Amino acid sequence: MKKILAITAALTGVVALLAGSGCVARPPAEESSQEVTQERELLEAQKKRIVRRLNEMRHREQEQIRERLEAVASREPRTVRLQVDDEIEVEVWLRDMLQQQDGYPLEDTIPTDGRVVMPSIGEMNFLDRTPEELQQEIQSELDRLLNDPVVKVHVKKHVGAKVSILGEVQMNPNRDTGPGTYEIEGETLLSSFISEVGGYTDDADIRNIRVTYADGETEVMDLQRVLDGHIEENIFLTGGETVYIPEMSRRSHVIILGHIARPGVYPLDEGMMLSELIADAGGRDAQGTVSRVITVRGDQYHPEVIKSNLHRFYTRGEPEENLLLEPGDTIYVPKSFLTLYEQALRVILLPVSTVRDIYFLEDQIQDDD
Repeated sequence: MKKILAITAALTGVVALLAGSGCVARPPAEESSQEVTQERELLEAQKKRIVRRLNEMRHREQEQIRERLEAVASREPRTVRLQVDDEIEVEVWLRDMLQQQDGYPLEDTIPTDGRVVMPSIGEMNFLDRTPEELQQEIQSELDRLLNDPVVKVHVKKHVGAKVSILGEVQMNPNRDTGPGTYEIEGETLLSSFISEVGGYTDDADIRNIRVTYADGETEVMDLQRVLDGHIEENIFLTGGETVYIPEMSRRSHVIILGHIARPGVYPLDEGMMLSELIADAGGRDAQGTVSRVITVRGDQYHPEVIKSNLHRFYTRGEPEENLLLEPGDTIYVPKSFLTLYEQALRVILLPVSTVRDIYFLEDQIQDDD
């Protein structure tokens, strides 16, 4: 009720201006009541179609996320190739896993020639080797001396490992956070990295975070699932990756309904104007008018109502009447002969505000029967 009253209050000033200028003429009560009823039925039918469309869009996005997650889950583990000055740790656990072989754990920094002296083994070349390769080689050497040793090679610090992050990242100049390039030490979980560089914004689509590796390969992570406990779906960063956090896809669409040829949900291109959207939607129908197009903007708590006279734009070239659209706008094209007076607007815009609330609260969509 508060949301409806907020929209109604915003429209009262427009109605008063129209009434004062003589633009509002009250038709007979019986006739206006019938018009309002017909308009409400039209908008309710359109609302249901739009809600179904939004549900279809969300279902398709969820399917795409599921397919991407399956690809991430089946990926081959990525790792680093060791460089000069990288810091490594080698553990050699004995069969009971309660103690390590003498001389271990070994912590060392890889020298210029890459050769590290390993207890019980001797010199080994670590340069340009992966931890997995070294682990297997050390395991093979120690199997000759020990009974079932367990070898683990960790990269404590990978010199020069940098990761870039773009998109919906929180900026804080005092903490030097936000989009940019950051150094990491050793393998770093993507979730931890995002937190360290400032976190994500309120508009971030954290279910579709894209990681592009130096070789051009791309993976997508659903951070929400990781936060919900599916830690096995996290991604390890080793350096050279670019992380992109996109904006919520639902905010890149607009809704148009009323007396338009093809009402529905439309993608919003950058710089899209109201006249372009109406053209994409097939133009007004036989009963519609572009002289009083209404746009509801903002969220459900702070709605703004904007009235545009596109007839003046088409005939007189008045650019101020051609509204620059913003993500989430809901546009209503009224009947050409339906009088804009307060009682009619309260009824007509009820379905508009209902669809708008649904659009902003997409996770709670429930279609009416």
